Amino acid sequence: MKEQYIAIGSKLARRFELCGEVSRDSIDSLEYGWDKDEIYCAYGRPSRTKVSIWHSWVDWARKSSAMLKIGSHNCNFFTIEGIASKDGQPYFLRITASHYRAYKIV
Repeated sequence: MKEQYIAIGSKLARRFELCGEVSRDSIDSLEYGWDKDEIYCAYGRPSRTKVSIWHSWVDWARKSSAMLKIGSHNCNFFTIEGIASKDGQPYFLRITASHYRAYKIV
């Protein structure tokens, strides 16, 4: 199957792999935001690298009208989840160290 991608964002668009659909009912949009300090809630004393990565994504989200949160974390990695729109279509985002995935919200 051929991989499909979508660019989300205005000036600093990021490319996400399209990975199917997700139900609107399975997403709690009230938990998402732009909190730069959320990384400290997840880790207490995060590394500079983790802080830099998180702040970079929050800055992108603000410029792209996306909403993000830290979906999961362990001592080495964290996963970012979010909601963003492209041409009026909302997408659920799952961002890891190695993949940027977007799921069409239906």
